[in-house]
Amino acid sequence: KDAGARKLLLRTLWKISAPTYIPAGFCELIVVGCSTALPLLVRGLLNILEDKPDAKVARSGLPYAVSIFLVFVLNALGNHRHRHLSLKTGVILRGVVINVLYRHVMRLSPRGKMGLTSGEVANLVAVDAQKLFEVTQDGHLVWALPLSILLTSFFLYQTLGPSTLVGIAVLLAFVPLIERILSLMLAVREERMKFTDQRVELINTLLQGMKV
Repeated sequence: KDAGARKLLLRTLWKISAPTYIPAGFCELIVVGCSTALPLLVRGLLNILEDKPDAKVARSGLPYAVSIFLVFVLNALGNHRHRHLSLKTGVILRGVVINVLYRHVMRLSPRGKMGLTSGEVANLVAVDAQKLFEVTQDGHLVWALPLSILLTSFFLYQTLGPSTLVGIAVLLAFVPLIERILSLMLAVREERMKFTDQRVELINTLLQGMKV
């Protein structure tokens, strides 16, 4: 039952976010392409300047200069459009989750509220919903960063040769360390959330006592 409810929730959230989050992914793909193409265009322009240091290179270098300018413009537009659509998706998801949580809590019977503290509800609304908003801002980096690393490594290998593999090996060697650090950070966050629930519940009890 819990697995079915979780799938239904994820499916609903995806239907809500898809109209804006999928176009944001295409914008991020454009940004990755521009970030990869820019160094190649600069290298081509530098090669022309090095091959003909004393000659007029306006005719042969102008296409590279125009392409660099267009790539800069396209990169800026794609980056800002991605941020806008991701921000819009996060706001929508956060609003939907907060609305559903409040509606569900208000409809709970006294028996259903047993074991559910006001601190947990406050954290669900203030912290967890906000985390969902924050995830949408950088969610596309899950696939964009590996793609960027692969493209960059490929072109570096073509330029520098086998020496590029040393840098790739060093990069991969840090993956277990980063994974370990992330695991520790998540464990600390889970423990912190427990104390946050207790703190909010204590403050709420004190405020209720002051009202009485």
